[in-house]
Amino acid sequence: MRYFLSMDSKYIIDISPDAEKDLLDIEAYIVNHFLSEQAVKTVMGTIQQTLLNLQDYPGVGINVAERLASKKAYSEYSRLQMVIAGNYLVFYVVSGNTVQIYRILYQKRNWIKIFK
Repeated sequence: MRYFLSMDSKYIIDISPDAEKDLLDIEAYIVNHFLSEQAVKTVMGTIQQTLLNLQDYPGVGINVAERLASKKAYSEYSRLQMVIAGNYLVFYVVSGNTVQIYRILYQKRNWIKIFK
């Protein structure tokens, strides 16, 4: 699903089905464990602001592809980048004028295992 978060940007944000599921899971977890709508708004707002920043400055991320390069040097993850969004990590690849969001994961998850 494509999102045009800011009409003034040169980049399009494309959120993968896995990342969309991650967002739903994050929201459900916060609602079920913290019972706070304000916490949901705060966390989701932080993630949304990070996506807006990526749309304007996609090069700000940390290149994490070398950590996955063992057998995936020429895979879709060979240009994988990561940016921090509060307690979450946003994983993405820039291709042309599109920022493809692959996953949005809690910082303490073993993301290397997830991408291998």
